[in-house]
Amino acid sequence: MALITTNLPGMLTEFQDGGLQLREQQVAADTGSLLILGTATDGPVMEPVAVDASTVEAVFGKSVYQNGRPNGATLPEAFAQAYATGCRDIRLMRISGSPATSTVQGASVTETIRKIERPVFGTVGGNDEVTFTLGNENVIIGSVAVIGGGRTLLNTTFTAAEEGKKVKVTLKPNSVNAGTDIAIRYSYYPEEAAEDEFVAEEEQTTFELTHTPIDGGIVSVTLNGIQVEENGYTLNGKNVNVPNAEAGDEVKVSYIYLSAEEVTVTENSDANGQWIAGAEAMQEFSLTKRPVVDTFKLYVDGREIIPSAAWALDYSGEFVKLKLDKSYFTMGSTVEGSFYYEESTSYTPEIRLESYFGGMIYNETQREVVNIVAENGDILGKKLIITKPVSKRSAADEAPREYSSLDYPTFGQLVEAINNDYNNGVVRAETDYPDAETKDLLVSAKISFTGGDDGLVLTKEEMYKLLAGERNAEGLLVKYGAFQMLENYKVDYVVVKGVYADDELVDKHANFAYELAAYCAVASQTHMTHGVIALRPPLRTGLANIEEHVKNLEAFQNDFYLKGTDGAILTDREGNPFDIGRYITIVAGPQLTFTSQRLGTYNDDGDVVYAAMNTVLAPSSAPTNKKVANARGLRFTYSQKQLQRLLNKRFVTFQYRTLDNAVSVTDGVTCAQPGSDYSRIVNIKVVRACLEDIFVAANPFIGEPPTAVNNNALISAIAKKLDLRMESGDIADYDFQLVSNPLDKLIGDSKLELAIVPPGERRRITVVTGLKKSL
Repeated sequence: MALITTNLPGMLTEFQDGGLQLREQQVAADTGSLLILGTATDGPVMEPVAVDASTVEAVFGKSVYQNGRPNGATLPEAFAQAYATGCRDIRLMRISGSPATSTVQGASVTETIRKIERPVFGTVGGNDEVTFTLGNENVIIGSVAVIGGGRTLLNTTFTAAEEGKKVKVTLKPNSVNAGTDIAIRYSYYPEEAAEDEFVAEEEQTTFELTHTPIDGGIVSVTLNGIQVEENGYTLNGKNVNVPNAEAGDEVKVSYIYLSAEEVTVTENSDANGQWIAGAEAMQEFSLTKRPVVDTFKLYVDGREIIPSAAWALDYSGEFVKLKLDKSYFTMGSTVEGSFYYEESTSYTPEIRLESYFGGMIYNETQREVVNIVAENGDILGKKLIITKPVSKRSAADEAPREYSSLDYPTFGQLVEAINNDYNNGVVRAETDYPDAETKDLLVSAKISFTGGDDGLVLTKEEMYKLLAGERNAEGLLVKYGAFQMLENYKVDYVVVKGVYADDELVDKHANFAYELAAYCAVASQTHMTHGVIALRPPLRTGLANIEEHVKNLEAFQNDFYLKGTDGAILTDREGNPFDIGRYITIVAGPQLTFTSQRLGTYNDDGDVVYAAMNTVLAPSSAPTNKKVANARGLRFTYSQKQLQRLLNKRFVTFQYRTLDNAVSVTDGVTCAQPGSDYSRIVNIKVVRACLEDIFVAANPFIGEPPTAVNNNALISAIAKKLDLRMESGDIADYDFQLVSNPLDKLIGDSKLELAIVPPGERRRITVVTGLKKSL
């Protein structure tokens, strides 16, 4: 069963065992399409190009050097094999190669430019540390409260401590806005004076006072009106002892004591004036750039502060400093600036030249810059001359391309002229200095381009990165490879040359066949794409060597399930491992023998030929037992038992038919798991053909309202297409229905549930004969 869903305007396909989903556009072509990835000595890199027999070598170069020896390029001969097989929609994609480059320079320029700087300096600070001395003594420390700007501050913002008889209150930095009025509320015990009189009784020398004097609070002690020296009496609490007192003597004690009632007061000034939580100095911020005079603007909490006593710039030091009077602003406000500064810079304007395509041949490109001289010897301007490689000229006597500063006064105009020159076709240009003047180009002799490389000699690790991209330590893709670039490219079959399914790489999770299958799975969401890749052929072809080779292939892990970046197998909606083996075919040989005007007789893997055969065959026609028309033979042969063993591993093989002396395909299988709807290539071809038909039928209805009339017309159009497939024998039967639930109708979706019955293929004919004894 297949489920076809309309989401964005267009078609989307999703393939599952027993069903498929479709959303795709039909491509008109004489045959199915084939994309071959590989190497070449010329042509664009990482860009698929459709070519034919008359243009393939002109675009991608040849497969041999001038002496006739193979150069290692895989695309030209792969094209020849596909073309000889009958495929006519062939696209080639070169995956490696570096362009040749050169530069032309102008005169060095030093210029002063103005730039804008918008620094965020920080925040406005608060008060500096300040200490206030309370006016009264005998202060109750715990009663001290500091009031700033009418608000009682937290106890953590200040300290209060006795210093002698006085109490000093210290306000910590950044407790309040600078310049805030400060008041201090506190309680204390006031001092009062008293005088007690006593008449000494017999042997009485100690007299108890009414109050307890404060420390040092005794003012005077008199005995019979005569002042007693300080050493003539002692004080212990309330008791005064006068040793010289006798019965009948008069004792008077004058002293100071603390009142029992505390008094609360608030002070906000002293002899020096009003108490302020101020700042002794301006707050300073350093600027990393030197502002142009009169361009500096100051912003505090986003509000522009016009020049005033609140701030100033100090240019006297090595660095310009912003000085801010904190008392004008609220503590914690954000301080920002904006200004112009001047910067002198020296640079050499240049034009970068690069060959359109990669390859060593482009190192033969030359460029030179000459003066344009008037008859009187005056230099009128400069001329850039680009000489193409001989092999890239339209004629042997083709003149170099010339670009004059008189015609193209600026670098930008010269670059545009080079890139738009129809007769150029070899070099493109770019510059970061479009306004530089071409009359200032530096004269230089002929200089050849450098850096051009064919990209033919690559390690397997390099090939893997070019195809599958590069990932970081977390498994995230950091550089696209060919497979990522092709995810939205529409093609029927893809073959990768130069690598094998059983190549071993350093990363145990890395595998060329898996990456090809994963790419085809993604690409098939928009167009059903199938990949073909070969297994590495044996080095020796003796009987024992071939048997050992078959055993090695039997040990190859031919199960392909979609994996996450950590290598864990992902599952589908039913919790089953998602089989992506359906998207690829692995060819196990034997290698086919071909003849070529360039290479003579040579052997190559049959991956390209197998894919090309399927582009030519009708959808219902399997490649099984089909003749490989352009194969001249096999490099070696497998026995029937070996062919069966390889078929059991779901590998495609070739065999030699002695009946008509031809090479044929043994069986058309894929790498899908046994029992899958997609284990045979013919089923994939039939499904693809039906999908294209359904798209053609459904496309006119996209954008139309899902009314009953339109739905009936859509069903009729699809049925007509599928009926024609039945008449041609591509399918044996079909069934479908168009359904939409309320949500589908709301968002504009229509679902087509479709069942297709492939015709099957005749894979074996058993002949039963009977022998009768002559009478």
